[in-house]
Amino acid sequence: DNGTRRIRVTIVATADGRITAQGVEQMVGFVASGWRYLLVRAPPERRARVLRGLVGQMLPGFEVDEVTLEDLDVRNGPLGFRWTAHSNLSRREAVRSFSLNLSPEGLSRATVQQPERSTPLWMDRFTDLTVEVDVRLPPRWSPRHVPTVIRTGMAGANYGRDAWWDDGERILAIRKRFQLTPLLVLPEAYPTWVRVARAVDEADTLFLEMGPPAQR
Repeated sequence: DNGTRRIRVTIVATADGRITAQGVEQMVGFVASGWRYLLVRAPPERRARVLRGLVGQMLPGFEVDEVTLEDLDVRNGPLGFRWTAHSNLSRREAVRSFSLNLSPEGLSRATVQQPERSTPLWMDRFTDLTVEVDVRLPPRWSPRHVPTVIRTGMAGANYGRDAWWDDGERILAIRKRFQLTPLLVLPEAYPTWVRVARAVDEADTLFLEMGPPAQR
């Protein structure tokens, strides 16, 4: 079992401009084993820095309050990771905002180092990742825009992003699913890979604006 990662984040914004976040991540299979191997051998302070860094990748500018590992000592079992963080919303007139990254893949930085290739590109990486984010807004607030639905991919790589606004629950829901298997990108398919990698990296980075109705 190559394993999966599932990240669930709940973000709550308040009318006074504060924002809090709670996250739960679960890894199973080979993914859990790989992370467990690294974390068990790391000193506690380095372990905490690594986990805080993962939160910072998703929520740049947030202060991490607490990180907790679950089942680190359970061999061959799932590995859990919980955290809390907080920040203040940026403000421009009546519009509040913050940046959200959907556990960014960084495909362009890792694999797109030249505009074209004369030799194949070997992608020795397995990913099966689900990210679920709910952003709860205060009464009368709404998002200034809802992120667009995105589908991109090629043989061996599939990415999807969905988003919707639930006015009754006051929740902006954002979902990501990314699946990548080890693949050999031939030179003639490299331009397609470049397009996919850049589209994934762009889709992973969101700037969310929200607030009460504009005054007239």
